[in-house]
Amino acid sequence: MPRITLRSLAAAAAVPGLIAALLALAGCEADDGTSAGTVAVPVTRVVSVTSTEPMSLPGQGLPARTDTVTLWLGPGIARRDNAEGTFLVDATRDLLAFVDHDARTWTVQTAAQVQRQLAALAADTLGATPSPGSRDQLERLRSLLRVAARVTDTGETRQIAGHRCRRWIVEQQLGAQEITTEVWLTGELDVDYALLHQVTRPAMAVLPGGEQALAELSRLRGVPVRSTSLIRALGRRGRTQTELLSVERETVPPAHFAPPPGYTQTGRALADTVAGEVLPGRAVPPDGPGEFPGLDHR
Repeated sequence: MPRITLRSLAAAAAVPGLIAALLALAGCEADDGTSAGTVAVPVTRVVSVTSTEPMSLPGQGLPARTDTVTLWLGPGIARRDNAEGTFLVDATRDLLAFVDHDARTWTVQTAAQVQRQLAALAADTLGATPSPGSRDQLERLRSLLRVAARVTDTGETRQIAGHRCRRWIVEQQLGAQEITTEVWLTGELDVDYALLHQVTRPAMAVLPGGEQALAELSRLRGVPVRSTSLIRALGRRGRTQTELLSVERETVPPAHFAPPPGYTQTGRALADTVAGEVLPGRAVPPDGPGEFPGLDHR
């Protein structure tokens, strides 16, 4: 049986960042639709803004900030930009990529590779035998991998920003974080998130509680217009509020869905890129993709 170590604890600490990123891409369900495999020039651009209150954690203080999130959805491909960087999704090839604009680097893996990494780490953790004095560390490690969700339809409706919305309560556990969100969804906007789910949700299902959490989240229907989240972590609380700014149709060049020229590809796992930690022994396999094709390679 594997034994728990400080290194494996540090590795799992990277996972909640990846979990949060994948769940952000795996958001709400839309009406059933299919994604074409053709070159996507016309896209739907969804812009929202999130305001985060300051939060004090042991050893560090997180200042208040405002972050604009822009999501482009095309047939079989998507891009999501925020302050951390850019996520690229190619659903036809099951590819996920993260672009770090500050470092001018990018990382790409197949959804299957991410799924294997998370499954292996979860299996190692659940089967681990604590070394003397490390039982608390083992429990903390297991908690970092735990995912849970509960969705409640309040039945309440309201007109927000010109859209008829329905109020839902979403309670999530992402590792050591507990998040309770009040979200107002509308079915009046034509935004199809299906291709994001196709790539990101299978990876989440391998974590403890993942399948049940995704089944709950799949009950959410529509586009978020307004949401307020209460975050609990390490005995502290924080609050975020997100507002939908716009949903528009536009045309973008194919290269919009590929890493920028001049950026360097790294061979590290997505968890390393997203959360600053490496899953030990879980580097991209030699047969992993050497490029993120994007639409310009179709």
